[in-house]
Amino acid sequence: MPSFYLKIKQTLCYIADATGFGFGDKYNLNWKRGTQIRTVQSHVRLEVIIAVDENKRRIITAVEAGGPYESEIEMLRKALKRLKPQKGLPFIADKGYDAVDIIESLLDRGFEPAIRIKETMRMSIRHPLRKLSNENWKRYGKMRYRIEQLFGSIKQKIGSSFKLLREDLARKASIACAILWNFWVLATYLFLLFLSGILHYSYAKGYDRFLEQPRQRVDKNGGYSWDRVVHGTRNHKGRNPNSSKRPLRGGCDTLSTFNGEDAFLWQNRL
Repeated sequence: MPSFYLKIKQTLCYIADATGFGFGDKYNLNWKRGTQIRTVQSHVRLEVIIAVDENKRRIITAVEAGGPYESEIEMLRKALKRLKPQKGLPFIADKGYDAVDIIESLLDRGFEPAIRIKETMRMSIRHPLRKLSNENWKRYGKMRYRIEQLFGSIKQKIGSSFKLLREDLARKASIACAILWNFWVLATYLFLLFLSGILHYSYAKGYDRFLEQPRQRVDKNGGYSWDRVVHGTRNHKGRNPNSSKRPLRGGCDTLSTFNGEDAFLWQNRL
């Protein structure tokens, strides 16, 4: 589905990030934070790569599921292998993916890396590829919020946890969430396309009925009479080719009256 949709829409950029889904029961960590033992829920991680099209829609193009606290960089390396090469499109990610081999892999696939680089007052950016990525981040980094919106939309519709006990099933369920999101985007696109076609057809039919309905005019004696528009008798100059009468100001149509008068030229006021 993503390849079919992206063929008919222009892609603006690619964005990568990871999120988590809970499952099972809560458990206590083996290490302490302060004076309390941290209690967390069993969870899995999902690495997601999305494409943003010209209408700002978000399509998931590659995913990778992993266990709790799995490295996001390692998951991104696996997900990039499933991604088709692109030419000149920015690939946006936060500083959690700051790695030279990731930038090199993106350049090999034709992307323009826009990964945020870790920088402090004591540690400056020296590697040329990291400098390039940081400059691109300043240009395209403002688009990264769209993947956070994607995670929020998925968890609002499906939930942030699964009623499962096994980790492998939770991983499959997280991947299924990504697939369902793509189907939802496709169904929304087809529905809006169908609805726009119906509205266009209804507007065209209503416009034709409006042109054919009778219209009131004032005759020479100051009375009122009703006229009906006769189509197909007006040329590009707004004049009836079968009549020698001078047309009124503006476009005009040939009208036939219901009171038996001869056909005459009348201004077409819409």
